Amino acid sequence: MVILKVRRCFFCVISIIVVASVLFLVANYDKNNNALTISMIANADELSEEFMDRYFEEYADMRNDSSSDPENMLIVVSMEEPECYGAKKVVEAPNHTYFLQYDSAEEKDNAFNELSNDDVISVEENDYILPAYNSWGIERAGLSTMSSAIEKVEGPNTVTVAVMDTGLALDSFQHFFPDKTVSYFCVTSCQEPIDDTHGHGTHVMGTIAEGTPDNVHLLSIKTSSEIVVNNKKQTVFLHSDMLTAMNYALSAHVDVLNMSIGGSKSDTYYDSEIVALQALKDAGTISIAAAGNDGNKTNSIAYPAAYDSTISIAAVNSDLEIGVFSTYNEFVDFSAPGVAITSLSTELGKVVTLSGTSMAAPHVSAIVANLKSFNSSLTFDQVKQILKDHAIDLGDEGKDVHYGWGFIDMSHANYCSSRERCDEYGVFVDESFIVNHAPNSIAYRTDGETVTVISSRACRVLITTNNTNYELLTPITTESESRYDFVVPNNGNEIVHLYIAGDVTLSGDVNSSDALAIAKYNNGDSPLNTTQLILADINRNTLINSSDALFIAKDYSGVSAIPW
Repeated sequence: MVILKVRRCFFCVISIIVVASVLFLVANYDKNNNALTISMIANADELSEEFMDRYFEEYADMRNDSSSDPENMLIVVSMEEPECYGAKKVVEAPNHTYFLQYDSAEEKDNAFNELSNDDVISVEENDYILPAYNSWGIERAGLSTMSSAIEKVEGPNTVTVAVMDTGLALDSFQHFFPDKTVSYFCVTSCQEPIDDTHGHGTHVMGTIAEGTPDNVHLLSIKTSSEIVVNNKKQTVFLHSDMLTAMNYALSAHVDVLNMSIGGSKSDTYYDSEIVALQALKDAGTISIAAAGNDGNKTNSIAYPAAYDSTISIAAVNSDLEIGVFSTYNEFVDFSAPGVAITSLSTELGKVVTLSGTSMAAPHVSAIVANLKSFNSSLTFDQVKQILKDHAIDLGDEGKDVHYGWGFIDMSHANYCSSRERCDEYGVFVDESFIVNHAPNSIAYRTDGETVTVISSRACRVLITTNNTNYELLTPITTESESRYDFVVPNNGNEIVHLYIAGDVTLSGDVNSSDALAIAKYNNGDSPLNTTQLILADINRNTLINSSDALFIAKDYSGVSAIPW
């Protein structure tokens, strides 16, 4: 049931929605330390559709009112409905947050002073945040490997990535990604179906689209607006618009939220954003943010990247060197491709190359979306641990202010495409079923499922029963030079032996001694057992001769690999 309560406050009429399933927040606030402690935040399921629909509609009406200056707006976090002190319009948002619009800067400043002395959690100015923008990164970050693995999964999870940004040039996007599901929401106003006069959001969306398979859907939340500075239009992100975008992402139950936002005037800590992002985290959304582009400033801090409920991403070049512009501080979590990144432009059929932590963040958003394709219930802490486990440590040992925990590289992971024998995260194959290398006769019992071998060289699998019967299996996947999958028949008591092709001497590698072993065998000087004969028969013609030795010699000399 929705009850519309109208009351008069000086010259304003306030419409407040009272909802039966109202958002409940327990918070403690220490004004002396200016610290907000959140004990409990409701998730999106506890908000009614009527509440959210009215909120989005009223906020859009307020922002589209040409007679109102959004800089004359205050954001108030309060457990009780705050006094409006002459506000001409008040909009109630989730998380006990209220937007108060005033006619003038003087009225807004007076109200700020009054509210600061009231029993409220926080009163915040509605500041502008300038976009921080300055990705080759799909292959280097391992996104192509992840996409290929997901395509082998039967019924991967549908995952939604929301992008808070400047919008999307839909025609340009659909030109390159016609099969990608994309939706949109405009915090303020935009043309139908959607537009991006800046190009920043389109570039970011293009990177995520390229790095994910089609089970990953995209949601563009146009959050930016334009102001005129010195007779020139400038794209900005208004604080209240960002809050509304976060709240829309919450209501849409997105899996990942990309925020390539930060820069001038983004060093302000907002309690309202802490609450909104914590609500997203509690609802299962992983928030990724650009660390910022103030690398020329010592220990510069940019929000929302520096909040505990977000993952902050720095930018590196193709040599994995930190971008000179990349903000560095203790809050940087990881680094990703962010220098000279090519992605979509707003011009149909064309691309553009940009640099910035804005370009690095979407690579990580794509990685997280792919992780959730395997297991949609991964938590913030689990995702962060997975990223740590697959980060290349750069800079100072361990976590440092420039690279965080390091560069995220998912290209060498062994993904659990069968949804069986998976690890605790439900993403990777349990390590007990992986052979990381194929040295001299690593063997283990099989139960008739897939065996995955990771090796720098091709492997053959020999099935033995009581070490007497041999069967040669050919890998079913050879898409990656380092990964080989075999389906092993289940006859009850097989032992799987893994050998390197050409490793006749069973030393664990291919070298000149293997070619010499073949020569000695042909001369009758040294016999070979059944296993060695199979490994020496490079031509697979059941004959062991000089041509096999030649193949082996070319392999260890680096001329050409053994064609197994």
